[in-house]
Amino acid sequence: MQQYTPVPPTLVQTTYNFHTSTIRQQWRTRDLASPGSICEISFRIINLRAAFKNGEIKDSDMVREIALDIDSDLEKWRKSAPLKWNYATIDAPQATDGIYFDGKRHVYPNLLVPDGWNSWRILRILINKIIVQNESRSNAPNISQKSKAMSVIREMSCDLCISVSSIVDTPCGLSRVVNS
Repeated sequence: MQQYTPVPPTLVQTTYNFHTSTIRQQWRTRDLASPGSICEISFRIINLRAAFKNGEIKDSDMVREIALDIDSDLEKWRKSAPLKWNYATIDAPQATDGIYFDGKRHVYPNLLVPDGWNSWRILRILINKIIVQNESRSNAPNISQKSKAMSVIREMSCDLCISVSSIVDTPCGLSRVVNS
């Protein structure tokens, strides 16, 4: 993604093989995996980003249409997430500075769930960034679309920050610090 290159076909095939595998089907049966493929959506974002940045797609209306379609699919993914992935946002008014963002924290059912949601949030930020960039470069920008995209970016960014308190002082949080 950082090099603005499309997803290699072998990675697409490997992902497809996993999504049709027995273990993935078992995870779905146990509500551990989402019904849709967030990988497939992320590949579409990577490919759009590469085509947009490399000038392969120059029509701002086409970029807008593709980006909005991807964002819509991300919203559908959210709505289809398993019930076991539900989390709560609670107020933490007595929170220690540096641990909670904006006096809030998320409560997740286990340590894997924040990773799934944060991946989704990052993808929403990326696709909405493309929307903002596209509208900024367009000869006929859709100001309301750009404003909506900026709002989504702010919301997802805040939720990412709020989620941090759920993984601080856990093996997930420690591995992120060590691997950064």
